[in-house]
Amino acid sequence: MNTTSAIDSQSNDTVETVPVVSTSKKVDAKRVKELFCSFIDGETNYSLEQYKKFAVNAYKESSKKKKGSAKEGVVEKRPPTKYNIFVKEEMAKLRLEDPKIEFKELMKLAANTWNKNKELLSNKEVSAKKE
Repeated sequence: MNTTSAIDSQSNDTVETVPVVSTSKKVDAKRVKELFCSFIDGETNYSLEQYKKFAVNAYKESSKKKKGSAKEGVVEKRPPTKYNIFVKEEMAKLRLEDPKIEFKELMKLAANTWNKNKELLSNKEVSAKKE
């Protein structure tokens, strides 16, 4: 671990050794400050060591990935596409016909059916536009 030392200019003595934390993570300073302040009780006197622990804990907490609402950084799931819905329904139908069929084969059959239906739909749309 790297450390830095502060030197007293009058006596050339080392005053305190402070660990230097090298990190590639970027942490939201506002979040660190909020967490640090939440650890401190305004009525209590703390030692320097306790303040250091609060600061380290605030940094660690703010660098963790958050779980929660979209406002806190978690993206909401998008609705399933027509393809997703079709494949899910088609696989259920195929599974009823042959319960022992492997998943990989189910996906192939469902995708082939989708492609056939897609071609039919696009042909109908072209012919409808011509009329």
